[in-house]
Amino acid sequence: MRKFFIFITLFIILCSIILLGWFYLTKTSKKHDAQVDTIKVQYKPPLYFTGTQSPTQLTNIFFNSDKGIISHWLVKNDNTVKKNQPLFEYYNLDVNIKSPQNKNTYPT
Repeated sequence: MRKFFIFITLFIILCSIILLGWFYLTKTSKKHDAQVDTIKVQYKPPLYFTGTQSPTQLTNIFFNSDKGIISHWLVKNDNTVKKNQPLFEYYNLDVNIKSPQNKNTYPT
Protein backbone atom coordinates (compact mmCIF):
# COMPACT_ATOMS: atom_id res chain seq x y z
CA MET A 1 0.00 0.00 0.00
CA ARG A 2 2.85 2.33 0.74
CA LYS A 3 4.35 1.77 -2.76
CA PHE A 4 0.99 2.53 -4.31
CA PHE A 5 0.75 5.82 -2.36
CA ILE A 6 4.27 6.86 -3.46
CA PHE A 7 3.43 5.96 -7.07
CA ILE A 8 0.21 8.02 -7.01
CA THR A 9 2.03 11.00 -5.43
CA LEU A 10 4.79 10.95 -8.05
CA PHE A 11 2.21 10.58 -10.83
CA ILE A 12 0.25 13.61 -9.54
CA ILE A 13 3.43 15.71 -9.24
CA LEU A 14 4.54 14.72 -12.76
CA CYS A 15 1.11 15.49 -14.24
CA SER A 16 0.97 18.86 -12.46
CA ILE A 17 4.42 19.79 -13.78
CA ILE A 18 3.37 18.83 -17.31
CA LEU A 19 0.10 20.76 -17.06
CA LEU A 20 1.77 23.86 -15.61
CA GLY A 21 4.44 23.76 -18.34
CA TRP A 22 1.84 23.38 -21.06
CA PHE A 23 -0.23 26.22 -19.58
CA TYR A 24 2.84 28.47 -19.35
CA LEU A 25 3.94 27.76 -22.92
CA THR A 26 0.50 28.25 -24.46
CA LYS A 27 -0.33 31.48 -22.62
CA THR A 28 3.05 33.21 -22.83
CA SER A 29 3.91 32.44 -26.43
CA LYS A 30 2.79 35.27 -28.66
CA LYS A 31 1.65 34.43 -32.09
CA HIS A 32 3.37 36.47 -34.77
CA ASP A 33 2.02 36.75 -38.24
CA ALA A 34 4.67 35.70 -40.67
CA GLN A 35 4.70 38.72 -42.95
CA VAL A 36 7.50 39.11 -45.44
CA ASP A 37 8.04 42.38 -47.27
CA THR A 38 9.77 42.23 -50.62
CA ILE A 39 11.97 45.17 -51.53
CA LYS A 40 13.16 45.72 -55.07
CA VAL A 41 16.62 47.22 -55.28
CA GLN A 42 17.83 48.95 -58.39
CA TYR A 43 21.43 49.81 -59.09
CA LYS A 44 22.15 53.42 -59.87
CA PRO A 45 25.67 54.23 -61.02
CA PRO A 46 27.43 57.00 -59.09
CA LEU A 47 27.48 60.50 -60.48
CA TYR A 48 30.72 61.66 -62.09
CA PHE A 49 31.64 65.23 -62.82
CA THR A 50 34.45 66.41 -65.00
CA GLY A 51 36.05 69.79 -64.54
CA THR A 52 38.27 71.71 -62.21
CA GLN A 53 37.59 73.34 -58.90
CA SER A 54 39.28 76.67 -58.41
CA PRO A 55 39.08 79.41 -55.78
CA THR A 56 37.49 82.74 -56.58
CA GLN A 57 40.67 84.66 -55.81
CA LEU A 58 44.33 83.69 -55.38
CA THR A 59 46.76 85.57 -53.17
CA ASN A 60 50.44 84.87 -52.68
CA ILE A 61 51.76 84.93 -49.14
CA PHE A 62 55.39 85.95 -48.76
CA PHE A 63 57.51 84.83 -45.87
CA ASN A 64 60.26 87.24 -44.85
CA SER A 65 62.90 85.29 -42.93
CA ASP A 66 64.61 88.52 -41.83
CA LYS A 67 61.69 89.24 -39.50
CA GLY A 68 62.05 85.89 -37.73
CA ILE A 69 60.02 82.69 -37.72
CA ILE A 70 56.26 82.24 -37.81
CA SER A 71 55.10 81.77 -34.22
CA HIS A 72 51.30 82.01 -34.34
CA TRP A 73 48.87 81.40 -37.17
CA LEU A 74 45.93 83.79 -36.78
CA VAL A 75 43.64 82.10 -39.31
CA LYS A 76 42.58 78.48 -39.69
CA ASN A 77 41.49 76.40 -42.65
CA ASP A 78 38.16 77.36 -44.25
CA ASN A 79 38.13 80.80 -42.60
CA THR A 80 37.23 83.81 -44.70
CA VAL A 81 39.95 86.44 -44.76
CA LYS A 82 39.45 90.16 -45.26
CA LYS A 83 41.82 92.56 -46.94
CA ASN A 84 44.82 93.58 -44.78
CA GLN A 85 43.92 91.02 -42.09
CA PRO A 86 47.09 89.59 -40.48
CA LEU A 87 47.50 85.88 -41.16
CA PHE A 88 50.40 85.07 -38.85
CA GLU A 89 52.83 86.59 -36.35
CA TYR A 90 56.58 86.58 -36.55
CA TYR A 91 58.81 85.78 -33.62
CA ASN A 92 62.34 87.10 -33.66
CA LEU A 93 64.63 86.02 -30.85
CA ASP A 94 67.11 88.83 -31.54
CA VAL A 95 64.46 91.52 -31.01
CA ASN A 96 63.34 89.97 -27.70
CA ILE A 97 66.91 89.77 -26.40
CA LYS A 98 67.61 93.43 -27.21
CA SER A 99 64.41 94.66 -25.54
CA PRO A 100 63.65 92.69 -22.36
CA GLN A 101 60.47 94.69 -21.67
CA ASN A 102 58.84 92.97 -24.69
CA LYS A 103 59.66 89.54 -23.36
CA ASN A 104 56.11 88.19 -23.46
CA THR A 105 54.98 89.92 -26.67
CA TYR A 106 55.60 88.77 -30.20
CA PRO A 107 56.58 91.40 -32.76
CA THR A 108 54.56 91.41 -35.95
